[in-house]
Amino acid sequence: MEIAAVEKVITIAKLPTTTVTTVEVESPDQELYLLNRRDEKERDRLDRQSNAIRIVRDGHVLDPRIPKQNVSRVADIATGTGIWLRELAEEFSNGGYKLLETVGFDISPDQFPKNPAPENKFVLWDMTKRFPKEYHGTFDVVHIRLVVLALKVEQIKGVVENLVELLKPGGYLQWTDMSYRNGLKITHSADESEPLWKAGIDKMFKYWGDQGFSYDPPDDVEKILQNLPVEDVHVTDHTFAPYQKPGINDLVIEWQSRAKALIIELLSSRNGLSDEEAKMAAEIITT
Repeated sequence: MEIAAVEKVITIAKLPTTTVTTVEVESPDQELYLLNRRDEKERDRLDRQSNAIRIVRDGHVLDPRIPKQNVSRVADIATGTGIWLRELAEEFSNGGYKLLETVGFDISPDQFPKNPAPENKFVLWDMTKRFPKEYHGTFDVVHIRLVVLALKVEQIKGVVENLVELLKPGGYLQWTDMSYRNGLKITHSADESEPLWKAGIDKMFKYWGDQGFSYDPPDDVEKILQNLPVEDVHVTDHTFAPYQKPGINDLVIEWQSRAKALIIELLSSRNGLSDEEAKMAAEIITT
């Protein structure tokens, strides 16, 4: 599977003044996200995935165009285990910088750290809803990644607007996601013409279309940002990183093979297969 992690780094030109108020946090609606099995196996997959993305991005957690000396408060959307925030704190510490506060938002609290430090807050929230006003205009950086299986096309505009609303004037939005505008190519030793392999890919793309997911969230986000009061929109395409850097190819294969296996397993289960049959289907297609 080729990586197409395309990042959007945006500097806010101007944001309206907001009134800080305390609001009651709502319970999120039922989530759309397919990979919502939040057990230890999934926690391990997410942590390995985060490490793979960092390596593909030349070791950077925060985009190097963002000046760390101006960053003190960061939000991570769809934070999951909070792994990106932990990696960010390590990167800042190693560089002699200090984060004052981080806030991780997610539609489910199941993977939140049990005992986070006082400066590391985790909040139950659905990103498709406007965030509480107390968070508006308060973050130097808002980060989000890999929500391609969590948002329908018609939801992306609202989410982008919600995230921009969180930024301080001069703040940055970093968005990393997958692009499938040219189809899905797997970095894998298997013959791509093999029927079981093709059947699995066809099943994945049918689900994509049936659910109304975007085949190219980065492009959608970029177009939406063109109509918002932002500047300095940069797109970084890491599609060919595994080929340009042979040393990371095995890591990418492991990361994406695990993700593909999980998708096939969950889709097979939704199509009526037993848990055991669904696992077998995933193993057959990905081996």
